[in-house]
Amino acid sequence: MRRPATRPDTLTLEALELSPREGDSENLYGSWTPGESGARTELKRFLETGIRTYATDRDFPARAGTSRLSPHLHWGEISPRMVWRAAETVGGAAAPFQRQLI
Repeated sequence: MRRPATRPDTLTLEALELSPREGDSENLYGSWTPGESGARTELKRFLETGIRTYATDRDFPARAGTSRLSPHLHWGEISPRMVWRAAETVGGAAAPFQRQLI
């Protein structure tokens, strides 16, 4: 494979605007409460309001049908086993969610 004769133009790091903007952290904390208590609260919310419509609403993040547990699972704030066991209390409605959890 040959290298190109000239390098392509590139953007500066500043031009990518990756640095947080004023107010970004407030927006993040308005939608996600880090920590185990935040994870448990989100799980409770999902089991009460979203799990029954998960199969149809999971592809629409603005709806209550999404679990919003991904960051909590990613950072180990709640375990997949704990989420699985909690979902079992809902019965058959939990099956689509449990398939995605696996």
